[in-house]
Amino acid sequence: MEAQEDPALLYDIICRSAPPVEHNEIKRVLGSSLVEENQDLMNELEALTDILNMYEQETGEIKQSKSRSHAFLLPDRDRLLGNIKFFVENIQRAGTPQLGGRPRSTPQAYIPCSTPREQQVIEYVTHELGRERA
Repeated sequence: MEAQEDPALLYDIICRSAPPVEHNEIKRVLGSSLVEENQDLMNELEALTDILNMYEQETGEIKQSKSRSHAFLLPDRDRLLGNIKFFVENIQRAGTPQLGGRPRSTPQAYIPCSTPREQQVIEYVTHELGRERA
């Protein structure tokens, strides 16, 4: 939140330019109950502002912590995707010896899945590697 000048009540502004002996008369003319209600509202505003500032500070610390953890994970993710790509390509080569070890680009070159979970893993990996599954 931006640093802003604290708002002042009209009563406080008037009292700054009037002698202290006239403050009660000013309050009476403006309405004692209205001046007190405004003061209560100002106190509530200050309390809510403090709560907001604490919340922003806490969430800012959480965001910074999350950013740092993501910074550590991203290189690992790229490294792991590279490893997965390497293993998938080796499995494909091993499964197609009649082609001299070259991976085929046909749907049959993909690993057969025996469970829905395996299917999900294969689809995720092929999506991440930029391939399309037929």
